[in-house]
Amino acid sequence: MSFIRNILWTIVLLGVWSGLAAQHLRVGDLFIAPDGSKGIVYYLHPNGSGGWVVALKDATASNCVWGSMSNVPGLADQDFYASQLMLLDTAGYTNTQQIRAHYQDNPSYAAGVVDFENGWVLPSPAQLKMLYMQLPFVSPAIVAAGGIDLYNTFYWTSAEKNATTAWAGNFDVEGYSGYVNDWPKNSNYRVRAVRSFTYPLYVWSTGVGSSSIKEAPEHTTDYTVTVMAGYASMGMATTTVFTNPTFDTVMVETACDSYTWNGNTYTESGFYTMHLTASNGCDSSVTLKLTLGSTPEVSLSATADTVCQSGNVTLQASATNVYVAPILAVGDILCTDGTFVKPSAWSSDLGKTALGVVFYVDNSGEHGWAVHLNDQETSAAWTPSSQYVDIPTLDNFANAREAIMDLDGYGNTQKILAATDLSTCPAAHAVDFDNGWYLPSAGQMRLLFSELIRVNNALQIVNGAPFPMDDFFYYWTSTECSEDRAYNVSNTGNVTFWSKFYPFWVRSVRNF
Repeated sequence: MSFIRNILWTIVLLGVWSGLAAQHLRVGDLFIAPDGSKGIVYYLHPNGSGGWVVALKDATASNCVWGSMSNVPGLADQDFYASQLMLLDTAGYTNTQQIRAHYQDNPSYAAGVVDFENGWVLPSPAQLKMLYMQLPFVSPAIVAAGGIDLYNTFYWTSAEKNATTAWAGNFDVEGYSGYVNDWPKNSNYRVRAVRSFTYPLYVWSTGVGSSSIKEAPEHTTDYTVTVMAGYASMGMATTTVFTNPTFDTVMVETACDSYTWNGNTYTESGFYTMHLTASNGCDSSVTLKLTLGSTPEVSLSATADTVCQSGNVTLQASATNVYVAPILAVGDILCTDGTFVKPSAWSSDLGKTALGVVFYVDNSGEHGWAVHLNDQETSAAWTPSSQYVDIPTLDNFANAREAIMDLDGYGNTQKILAATDLSTCPAAHAVDFDNGWYLPSAGQMRLLFSELIRVNNALQIVNGAPFPMDDFFYYWTSTECSEDRAYNVSNTGNVTFWSKFYPFWVRSVRNF
């Protein structure tokens, strides 16, 4: 006779805690969305709960308009021209939702070309600015993943200024590279979608990034799911789906806590095999494979553990969230004794002296860069006009897009100091290089200003000097353009090259 049985089988493995690098997504890592689409991580939330991802390619092969000349109901008009406050707008999802509803998902408009149904959105100004600031890490990763780097042109955001204009970010190599400006909604610009992600994340051995997969195995197959349940928490589960010849059919049955089958009740983990005889007299079997572990808990269930050849089976994984904030994060306070203190834990009773504020942590989670508590100069030239000097050992960067790839402020400053003195290069000589401080590169300054809100909060806590937020203030970098020009970055994150004799601000940074 033919047996038809239902089995619930669950697999739970102990979370593996080998090294953080293997257990959480980092900037530049490849992300696989539940629908199988891919992107590159370019921003991580400081609390370790997730971050933002940029698509590997533009949403459409050509430029498109933002929309018609009318206000989008419910979408707030944003007039944050040149203001750091624009970084507070991270509502790309909500903005895109409202725009698409107003334009009825018009495929000719910017918000209509993104794959909104699968989580991809038209980025907000903050999300687009942060993407530009992370290009030194993101661009190589996009290309390595088979994507197309962002073009040297404008990209639409999901924010409008008024009925006739909307905001777009400048990814061009010249002029105000990275600058967000308002343009008529009928202008033709590019669209690059972004999406958010939150833990837990699932990656199957089949390459799918969803919690559930549907497979039709032609032979007995092992399936493995790896689940990142939080910043420092990862679990893995493996199961085998056995296939019988097409003349035998076995279906599954669900149960909780215990399961009784053929007179046996199962309450413990392990392997349990039932040998059955099919109606044609051939032997068949059903195997229950159960393993129990601890946090993070990864559960894996299937609609059947035995299917007909090429028959369908759906595998479902789930895991508990385990949010663990990074040990070091942007905004942490670097002390003179080499230790770090969270802003929320800072107190004069600690007996510590603040040295700087962290504005970047690399993928090791232990090293990065910190900014000085105060400006060293508020009106210093890179070199006086009468004493222009091209540093022979310093690379010259022809445009701003290339300049933000320069992350070696320490090496730049070292070369500048070796070739000049205080009179020929006041900006670089204003920093305390002997004690580890240096003039940041253009790329480092961009990263600093991308985190200005958190950095300023920490600076205020330790009685440092916060950066201005509501107007243009230009800071010199150690990145050179030519004999008479060097790069500076405004507090809004715009990168430009100016004549070296202009008097700008100087704020040093250091490694840790």
